[in-house]
Amino acid sequence: MRVWMGLALGIALGLGLSAPAQAMDRIGLSLQGKPQARFAGYYVAKAKGFYQHEGIDLALRPLGRAMRPFEPLLDDEVKFHVGWVGELLAQRDQGQPVVGIMQVVQRSTMLLLGRRSQGLRAPSDLAGQTMGIWLGRDTAPRAFLERQGLTGQVKLVPQGFAMASFIERDLPVVSALRDDEYYTALQELKRRMQDPSDLIAFELADFGLDFPEDALITQQATVKDERGLCERMVRATKAGWEYALAHPQEAVDLMIQANPSLDRAHQEWMLKELGRTIVAGPAATEGIGYVPLRAIQAQIEVMREFRELSAPQKAEEAFAPEVWDRALGKSAALN
Repeated sequence: MRVWMGLALGIALGLGLSAPAQAMDRIGLSLQGKPQARFAGYYVAKAKGFYQHEGIDLALRPLGRAMRPFEPLLDDEVKFHVGWVGELLAQRDQGQPVVGIMQVVQRSTMLLLGRRSQGLRAPSDLAGQTMGIWLGRDTAPRAFLERQGLTGQVKLVPQGFAMASFIERDLPVVSALRDDEYYTALQELKRRMQDPSDLIAFELADFGLDFPEDALITQQATVKDERGLCERMVRATKAGWEYALAHPQEAVDLMIQANPSLDRAHQEWMLKELGRTIVAGPAATEGIGYVPLRAIQAQIEVMREFRELSAPQKAEEAFAPEVWDRALGKSAALN
């Protein structure tokens, strides 16, 4: 990690990087969402020349909500994709030849959000409530209810990513990410002169459902036939995230350039909150992007329990930790 932090800081000091003499690999990276601080490391790595230094001419491709997230990767339109671990496992369950090579977000940012003024103090108070879930990202909320003995006692309904239904009290409990929807709810209550301390959040990680989120994903054939490209992609991405977390204002500037509609304060919050989940667990000592096989295997078991996977999977097959190992000169272990 020190080597790449030094490299990143060298750029900040104007030392610059010169790209290697080899021909550049022109490839694409699809992002599961619009440009925002959740993807800052990739934008920083491109802007600062980290990908170029590794011989990669990278095109970033934010995906619209109407597009199936793995579609560009499976259609060979891009070489890499950023998506959640649960979605990677679901794709593999459907027979798709996809594999993770780097785990960026180590800890879950998901929470269930409600109001104290509506009688919520503890998980047991959710009984009889209606709760919004994101279809396809509902494993952890369902597991939470089951472990709290609330299965069948809470009405589950699909929700979108906007928070209007929660703010207007049409939906008393919603799924949210700490770096995104939670911030939106806080600010909207303040704007309406309502007490933000009325919000109560049940963070799923605190209840044994600490599922890793954003991973760098590719096809199995790419790992087999273009191992060097995968390793270079990991090194440059790691450097991008290190720089972004060390220089948050500059990183947010880049995101606003990419998406002028963004709110600066929200993006600063998002990057700060993500930093706590990126440099967490084994990654705090091993380095950004470390593949936590034990945590991934735990998620597999929960998805199997809720019949979201039709067959057993092994974390060491869903991911190729040896790519991270060779790229950074370290070894991935089951922890």
